Amino acid sequence: MTIVRALLPAFILTYVVAAIVAATGTRGGVFAIEQAPFVDWHFYWSWPLFLLFTGIGWGLLTLMRT
Repeated sequence: MTIVRALLPAFILTYVVAAIVAATGTRGGVFAIEQAPFVDWHFYWSWPLFLLFTGIGWGLLTLMRT
């Protein structure tokens, strides 16, 4: 259940970091930041960043549970 709670902060962090990095005109190297279409709205997204932030969030929430 902790992994599910880590998804929302990971989504928000990925959205913010990808937008900041993409605003500078770079693609983020290994983070592979791409413009993702969603209906009529386009935003920047990176799956490697999302997985990284999910793992960090999951680890922190697990440590706080004890």
